Amino acid sequence: MEILVKEKLWMVDKEYGHLKFPKNSYIGSVIRGGKVIVPTNFDIVRVGDRMIVFVGQESLKKVEKLFSHHSKRGLF
Repeated sequence: MEILVKEKLWMVDKEYGHLKFPKNSYIGSVIRGGKVIVPTNFDIVRVGDRMIVFVGQESLKKVEKLFSHHSKRGLF
């Protein structure tokens, strides 16, 4: 799935290395400023990042909830 990081998302300004995802899901790459990057643990999630997330079917609902702008979940 492709996720556009918006301003109020809880993970904005967090390091990619601190993000935890459900089993069988991970960030494959990020499109930032028209360039594709593979984020390191120390890269910061920025507004406007387009995350390409690979998700196993059994984790789809959990991942969707992580990217909900109403989610109050922080780092796991």
